[in-house]
Amino acid sequence: AIVDYPDSLPALDDLGEAVGVTRQHEHLVASLNAAIARRLLHAGAGTPVLITQYISTIKALHRLDPSGTCLAAVSRPIQSYLRSRPDTVRCIVMGLTDDSDSDLFNELRAAAGDAARWRPRRTDWDEDFDD
Repeated sequence: AIVDYPDSLPALDDLGEAVGVTRQHEHLVASLNAAIARRLLHAGAGTPVLITQYISTIKALHRLDPSGTCLAAVSRPIQSYLRSRPDTVRCIVMGLTDDSDSDLFNELRAAAGDAARWRPRRTDWDEDFDD
């Protein structure tokens, strides 16, 4: 489901509902960590692929568990492994500055658009405003 994000949104919603009902968060985290370790956290996986999958993991797990609990547990091994790779910083900088269709560039562009549309609530800036 993570690899196919955002096409997997319906499956993620179903999984999130099932995990919430059955209280199987620990099992989900253990399964995801095992799959990620087996499929991504090895020398054969390129750093750009790791970064792309990390972005998809963040999005998918935020959708699955908005509290961030699962994301925190699953992201630690990925973060640690990315820190150990000598080309991680170079790949991130290239992804952020490359005008192509990189996930990092698109995320940065989307975040900049969200920041441009953000407006403070009146209660945040108007001292005379009473709720």
